[in-house]
Amino acid sequence: TTVNEKILKLVPNPVQNHIIVKHLSGTIEGEIEYKIIDRSFKLVKQGYLKKFNNGETRIDVSGLPTSSYFVTFIGKDFFESHFILKK
Repeated sequence: TTVNEKILKLVPNPVQNHIIVKHLSGTIEGEIEYKIIDRSFKLVKQGYLKKFNNGETRIDVSGLPTSSYFVTFIGKDFFESHFILKK
């Protein structure tokens, strides 16, 4: 993949209860940690992605208040950041 090419896609956006993480392309080795950071740069949720099933997995965000967030993904030789809106 190139520097700007995303290998994950988050849908829907805006999100209500669950972010669906879609694996678009490329190879991801090992565990992938995610961190959800609010507008004041406070870490509000973190964890590890569950195994992809048919190229998808989910993150429960039902407990987060309505706002905008950055979602970062960190793995072996892998980093990606996304912006989401929570309804």
